[in-house]
Amino acid sequence: MKRSQTLQLLARLSELYPAFEVSQARAEAWQEVLDPFPADAVRVAVSAYVQEGREFAPNPGQLIARLKELVGGPEPEIQAGEAWEKVLRFVREFPPQLEPQMDAKHPLLGTVVGMVGGWSGLRASDSGQLLNSTRPHFLRLYARAVAEEKRKSGLDRLREALPEASVLAIEEGTNAR
Repeated sequence: MKRSQTLQLLARLSELYPAFEVSQARAEAWQEVLDPFPADAVRVAVSAYVQEGREFAPNPGQLIARLKELVGGPEPEIQAGEAWEKVLRFVREFPPQLEPQMDAKHPLLGTVVGMVGGWSGLRASDSGQLLNSTRPHFLRLYARAVAEEKRKSGLDRLREALPEASVLAIEEGTNAR
């Protein structure tokens, strides 16, 4: 964001939240923190924050968290652990004939299982030690796949709300001003 855009943002926040005071020091701090982000994306994050009906103005960290939600992100570890438990349960309790239904119901899970040897490979390695050695690899791949899906999904939502240059900047990790 350009300095002038940060000042406009702060002025808008002060209109929306009368207790929010704009100062030189606040403007400089916000500019430093929000500089890497495209102004259009920050405006979308502010709009989303305001629509939640929050009583107080956001801080920059809350806006960055909102941006990350919009672009995709966090907590794939929890999802990955749950996914691994689902895979173990499926491998141990269900017959191979149900693999296509599992893949259809959970396409991301099926994709990652394919990356670690497929359902038949996991069934063959269900001796404990080999299956346990597959777990960390599966968790990493699944976490990456979830993050990528969230990123794509967030970018699709941003594409609807932002000019193309801002979305490209977020995808490339650069600053579109």
